[in-house]
Amino acid sequence: MATASVPVVDHKFPDWYFVEMTRLRYISVALFLSLTACTANSSARMGEAHGAASHPSGTLPGRQPQTVAFAGKAHQVAVETRIDGKPATFLIDTGVDPSALDVAVARAHGLSRTGEEAFIDGVGKDATTAYPTVLDAITIGDRQYGPVEMLAFDMSKLSARYGSPLAGILGYSLLKDHAVLIDYPSREITLFAGPATQEPSDCEKIFRFPLRFLASDDRLILVPGLTIGDSEIPAFIDTGSSNGLRIDLDAPSVAEINALLPQGRESTSVGARGADTQHLAMLSIPVELGPFTLENAEVAMVHGASMPIGIGNRFFEALNAKLLVDIPGGKVAIFQACK
Repeated sequence: MATASVPVVDHKFPDWYFVEMTRLRYISVALFLSLTACTANSSARMGEAHGAASHPSGTLPGRQPQTVAFAGKAHQVAVETRIDGKPATFLIDTGVDPSALDVAVARAHGLSRTGEEAFIDGVGKDATTAYPTVLDAITIGDRQYGPVEMLAFDMSKLSARYGSPLAGILGYSLLKDHAVLIDYPSREITLFAGPATQEPSDCEKIFRFPLRFLASDDRLILVPGLTIGDSEIPAFIDTGSSNGLRIDLDAPSVAEINALLPQGRESTSVGARGADTQHLAMLSIPVELGPFTLENAEVAMVHGASMPIGIGNRFFEALNAKLLVDIPGGKVAIFQACK
């Protein structure tokens, strides 16, 4: 646990933050899947099929936290899992609701549809559809988790960009029951059997803030205290992004810092709906996040994204940070320079 001598910043969201969020109310994220009606129907049918369990699988009382390695390939947090004994690579993305499964994997394992097919939102320009389903069990390390609600769609373009086949993306439907600690320096994740029961110790800086979603039907995790120049700008955690800061140039609050942003070089990003254009550059001014300061932050500038700024994996990697997302415990914390 952190000692009293460690500088800890507890940050609260200012009132203006939620006024800004209400005004923006974007419904798109690097891989946000907007099928609220379908997932609601899926949840009802899942309850009928599986019954009400007192503890979701993996959350039984007394279970210790489980730590597994993750691959840092392509600046993604990817864990090796097993489905019915077969290896399957999943990304960890705190911005996905519920979770995602490649349609080929769903078919190979004979998963049935639990709702209607519909269009999804996200990065890219293709018209992409998905349907809800339920993965009864997934094994991470030596522990089994499930059932997990999923949306099945064609992930072949995401797999091509990643460089090897992806079975899916683990998001809210798993993490709502399990706090997760992403240790970027050690390339490990720790899954807890419920709320976090321990934290990194001997850290030089700690930044804590309460868990707040963009809305009850939009599970983007908001982050206060992100400042560029003299402007604090609404942001969210995006562990599904390989960028540092993904900045939406169309967001009203970003207009305050437009003059500070470099031109950047054109690049291609790939999301749930295929390819899209972004401009990459390095900021010449520092970025502050709570007690942390990052020089030469990588930024990806886009149009029509989900939020003013998404904080991706490259940013946390550059901070040498450990990120705790504790949805069942209602808190988020970032730790830096831990021994």
